Amino acid sequence: MKAFNRNILIIDCDSKVHEYVKEHLCGFNSTDALIVKNKLNYIEYSITSAYSGEEGLKLIDQAQSEGNPYSLVFIDLNIGNKNTYGVDVLLKSWEKHPHIEFVLWTAKKNFDWDDEVHRIGHSDKLLFMRKPVHRNVLKQIALSKTEKWNIKRETEEMIVNLELKVIERGKLLEEQRAKSIYASKMASLGEIAAGLAHELNNPLTVLQMSTQLINKKLSKILSEEDKKLLSYVDKISETGNRIGKIVSGLKGLLKEKSMDMQQLHSLDKIMKSVLNLTTQKFQFKKIQIDYTGDESIYISCYASEIAQVVLNLLTNSYDVLYDYDGNRNISIEIKNLGDFVNIYFKDTGPGLVIDEKEKVFQPFFTTKDVGKGTGLGLPISKNIIESHGGTIEVLSSFKGEGFQVVITLPSASSDKIKLAS
Repeated sequence: MKAFNRNILIIDCDSKVHEYVKEHLCGFNSTDALIVKNKLNYIEYSITSAYSGEEGLKLIDQAQSEGNPYSLVFIDLNIGNKNTYGVDVLLKSWEKHPHIEFVLWTAKKNFDWDDEVHRIGHSDKLLFMRKPVHRNVLKQIALSKTEKWNIKRETEEMIVNLELKVIERGKLLEEQRAKSIYASKMASLGEIAAGLAHELNNPLTVLQMSTQLINKKLSKILSEEDKKLLSYVDKISETGNRIGKIVSGLKGLLKEKSMDMQQLHSLDKIMKSVLNLTTQKFQFKKIQIDYTGDESIYISCYASEIAQVVLNLLTNSYDVLYDYDGNRNISIEIKNLGDFVNIYFKDTGPGLVIDEKEKVFQPFFTTKDVGKGTGLGLPISKNIIESHGGTIEVLSSFKGEGFQVVITLPSASSDKIKLAS
């Protein structure tokens, strides 16, 4: 908890009033020092003196700018022998610093405060008094007024912090809700992919066996010139194999984590399984993918999750390069760094500006048009990579550099790789 603010300002042209307040609040009665401090009954006040309204306003502004404001101001109603000028000073002060507690006092006997109340209005931050004030009354006023000021500031700070926590909690709940919906969709797609793979496997097997049989039979009876027709049979067989790989890759990508196992996987195989899913789509839009792999690299991971990260990056680049006028290239390179492995991903799109770079991993942030992006792909990818003990970092920070990312993951030891193989 912060130390209580016991800063008091006295605005009064009578030096004896200053001495009186300092003597009974601080046990000090010298007018030579403007600020005095002393502990009395475990209460410490810091008292400053001003002898005119202008000086008082200046000190109030200065204390506020220095971050050490006054919690209580004693001011004479007729400061500077100007009739009710103390009210003017009070109102000017409240225009800039509305939290200050005031005691407005006067030595006039039987003074009628009606006009002052009409000008100022009723306020819980103001107390009217007549001088002289009994020392015990003075002590009680100083204690209660400064205590009240501090309690109000603490309460306001607590409210602000509570509001911030509510906002943060709301964002967190929204993020969790969106991730839950995303996970549910992925699980549903996984079930569809599994059913699709099951339904296609039998006809694909028949197709592949039939093409092999046709190829074998026709190769015996066709002339050398007609055997060129067998290339079409080969294309049918290749297409069947490709469909099988796509379905298998899709099934693996959408596999639920509960159905997957964290074990040693070839990073190269994971990468190629994703590329098999996407190559045709990218080629159709003339987007070139250059992949440099390393078959010796193994990592301990949930293969479906790492594949999801790669697919998220490819999908983002595809959306950017889809109608891009410049070069449409994507490069992916795997490098073995010993205990770690780096995956370098780069596209030749327009890239990011600095403020976008700082926000790309924030949930719901997207540079895509409305309706084209959820803003969850990269945040989910970041969570996946960090859950595997790795990091993901955006390297590019200037428009025109393209989008560049490096993923760092722990690599498996050579002993573990030998056991796995």
